[in-house]
Amino acid sequence: MSVLVATAYMEEAERFDWLVAMNAGEVLATGSAAELKAQTGSQTLEQAFIALLPEAQRQAHRAVVIPPRDSREEEIAIEARGLTMRFGNFVAVDHVNFRIARGEIFRLPRLQRLRQIHHHEDAHRPAARQRR
Repeated sequence: MSVLVATAYMEEAERFDWLVAMNAGEVLATGSAAELKAQTGSQTLEQAFIALLPEAQRQAHRAVVIPPRDSREEEIAIEARGLTMRFGNFVAVDHVNFRIARGEIFRLPRLQRLRQIHHHEDAHRPAARQRR
């Protein structure tokens, strides 16, 4: 079976069996991550992709440098202490503590996904099967 996935995340692409490196609708190269790295003499898939770009784009490329954050000076945007979230008898989050600084990216699981987990666990409990 084949599945077509488009991603800009090289760490994710590294796990695929076969890749098509494209830029602006043009196919640059195809093969496994190891083959693309070997073809370009690169250590990472990101370096291989950059090496495959047309000369003008390759010359214009600049690495993104993100300086480390100083956690001592960060303004806290969201803080939770002892957070618990229940759906009936299912405990999705149990006494969790966290702090999120302004500008930090934080993702909570979707409520729908938590319900799916809850229903999946219910389906595997003998008492739950008898109730249905």
